[in-house]
Amino acid sequence: MKYAILFGWCGILLGFLGWRLGWHGWWLLWYSVNFFLLSFAYQKENVRIFGKQSNGKISFFSIVLLLPTLLFLWTIWHIRRSIVKEKCFHEILPGLWLGGRVFAGEIPDNISLIVDLTTEFIEPQDVIVGKTYICIPTLDAFGPGDEQFSKIVEKICSWEGNVYLHCALGRGRSATVAAGILLAKGIVDDIDRAKTLLQSIRPGVDFSSSQRQLLERFREQLLNKASVGNINECSVYKS
Repeated sequence: MKYAILFGWCGILLGFLGWRLGWHGWWLLWYSVNFFLLSFAYQKENVRIFGKQSNGKISFFSIVLLLPTLLFLWTIWHIRRSIVKEKCFHEILPGLWLGGRVFAGEIPDNISLIVDLTTEFIEPQDVIVGKTYICIPTLDAFGPGDEQFSKIVEKICSWEGNVYLHCALGRGRSATVAAGILLAKGIVDDIDRAKTLLQSIRPGVDFSSSQRQLLERFREQLLNKASVGNINECSVYKS
């Protein structure tokens, strides 16, 4: 909710400034609309505004509508990559790689499944060619819906091949799914241990309150299944 409030106030401020400047302030009104849309998206946890498609592309309409926001996010991402010296990805389990958005020459070898949790980036087509690609558009600092989260954890666990799991930076959204895998495999039994283990491999990992709540619900679901003897330990392919 704090993001929705922040973006809403930014929209009001920029809209007022744009109105005061008249036709000279049209670009501020464009930014204002962007912030109002972001506020709505975060309030409703609605990713459809971004127009991220199953093939990793963003619809032309959404690019035009959200261009100020997208250009800002894309620029910050590129600047950060050029300044911050950290590995793009880390292997957290044999055959399971956690990281940020990468280009074709950077992706680990022999990846057969890519799981993309970004909603604000276009997935490079030369990265996903010849691979199974699953797009789960997710707002920054949030996670997928509960059912979708359970399904993607199960999918990755049962995948017979090497998996690359990523969001923008490989710290929050994708790390939340990675923590779910650790819980499902029984490698850890609570969220704090999952976080500690992931941080020991990829130091920047952290969970927002929303992501932690998602993991708590998922853990409770696993415990309920275990109590009736219906849980089977999943496995990730070992290359």
